[in-house]
Amino acid sequence: MTIKPDMFLPELLSIEKPARYFGNEAGSLQKTAYQVRMTLCFPDIYEIGMCNNAMRILYSKINEQTDIFCDRVFAPKPDFGNLLTMKKISLFGLDSHEEIKKSDILGFSIGYELLATNILYVLDLAGISPFRSQRSDNDPIIIAGGPGITNPEPFIDFFDAVWIGEAETEFFDFLEQFKIKKQQGHGKNELLTLIHEHPSFYDGTDKPVSRNVHYHFGDTYQKLNFPVPCVRPVQEHAVVEIMRGCINGCRFCQAGYTYRPARIKNPNIIIAEVEDRVRAGYTTISLSSLSSGDYPNVLELLALLTEKYRGKNISFQLPSLKVESFDLEILQHISELKKSGLTFAIETARSEWQKQINKIVDEQKVYSILEQAKKYHFKTAKFYFMLGLPISGTLEEEAEAIIDFLKTILKTTTMEIHVTISMFVPKPHTPYENAKLANPIDVLEAVYTIKDNFKHKKQLKISYHNPYMAYLEYVIAHGTRNLSSLIMEAYKAGCVFDAWDDHFNKEQWLKILSTWTIPIGNELYKKIHMKVSGAYLKNEYSKSEQNMLTN
Repeated sequence: MTIKPDMFLPELLSIEKPARYFGNEAGSLQKTAYQVRMTLCFPDIYEIGMCNNAMRILYSKINEQTDIFCDRVFAPKPDFGNLLTMKKISLFGLDSHEEIKKSDILGFSIGYELLATNILYVLDLAGISPFRSQRSDNDPIIIAGGPGITNPEPFIDFFDAVWIGEAETEFFDFLEQFKIKKQQGHGKNELLTLIHEHPSFYDGTDKPVSRNVHYHFGDTYQKLNFPVPCVRPVQEHAVVEIMRGCINGCRFCQAGYTYRPARIKNPNIIIAEVEDRVRAGYTTISLSSLSSGDYPNVLELLALLTEKYRGKNISFQLPSLKVESFDLEILQHISELKKSGLTFAIETARSEWQKQINKIVDEQKVYSILEQAKKYHFKTAKFYFMLGLPISGTLEEEAEAIIDFLKTILKTTTMEIHVTISMFVPKPHTPYENAKLANPIDVLEAVYTIKDNFKHKKQLKISYHNPYMAYLEYVIAHGTRNLSSLIMEAYKAGCVFDAWDDHFNKEQWLKILSTWTIPIGNELYKKIHMKVSGAYLKNEYSKSEQNMLTN
């Protein structure tokens, strides 16, 4: 059945931003002849999912494959979700306008752990049983992947399998094999066997699983054919990946370990990809990586881009600049184009603690950068800090160090300063995976102490992430298989869009998790071969305790 907007009238007129749900954007693909339909779901709202780079890559590359159609779907806001239920219409794809339960494969891209209940919300609206044990041969094969599911155990009862690692290019090769098997007349059980036999699919059994790595990233030209959002997305810039992985070894950073090794993109390919994005109409380009300032010869790259786009109202962002690798000449090149703000992830403010987390930040260099930025007429700078890191200082001492740091910043510059404070969450596959989580109440007190010290400073704006959300993130990141029943209980109790401040139900979650305890000896996810050994992680934790850096 083809779903059309007029099927929702007249109630559709009262729905917020109804254009989110019907596709037909410029650049959308609507294949009419195909052998395999895979519906790709980012289980958050359209405005967030449409600027997710993994979605862009997957949609583009899958639709390049012959006889394979990649459809899209996102989690509808509750108003449209309720309308779907009232009209007895199942959730449908934006490109096909067909029910997603008719797909061959329904694939979830999980960017963060707090999407857990949204997964159940999407399956519920689609008319698909949430538990794989209850699904029939008529249901699609349901898989997932992404950085928010590197510990698949809390989710595996919902999915037939979880892809571990990057999609390129093995996942696309798998889809080709899937298509051939289907063309040969194989049924769902045989197709599931193909999944279970693949070394990068985790299916909840004891079979060996290895993280997939796109080793040829550096010399791969990535042309993206992706729809232009018809509703303004949360981020309007284009993304060009200049490096994947990271040359640094920050002990708190999960991505720094799960995207190893660092791979550098050829600058000629970067320039060609930038040209593609500009041709598509973007005026702000993010030169994206985990630490863009560490890209070799980044100054030469910026010089080339500066000259090429001078006078064309094009700006470039270098996200998450590491202070130690920041060259003041970078400011000169960026300032010659349309200016955007500077961003610095400081994490913790004292040198002793920086050694423990293996991330050094030279305060004097920060001050020099800000002084130079002001000369080039930059107006804002963003700083990110964490509280509750597994360091030798207490939360009170961490807060005091941040206060001292910011006071000096305010004396150094008249730029507008934006500060974001987060509670540290120990993540699997890192040296700190077994570290203790701070108490959310204590973290809030530390945040309020920082805010109170600057409540009359208009130049400084301080925001923070909800520590109780961080607590839930920790629970899911470290959960075992029995957590799936608690996720289901939370969904039935009305918990959905847990990453949103205005939807997060702290009281309900605390009630549900009141009987939950930190799993002891949760070794299942550690059996996944992430291509970073457990011995290495233990050694890094030992060096952290000894204030030792790793180059």
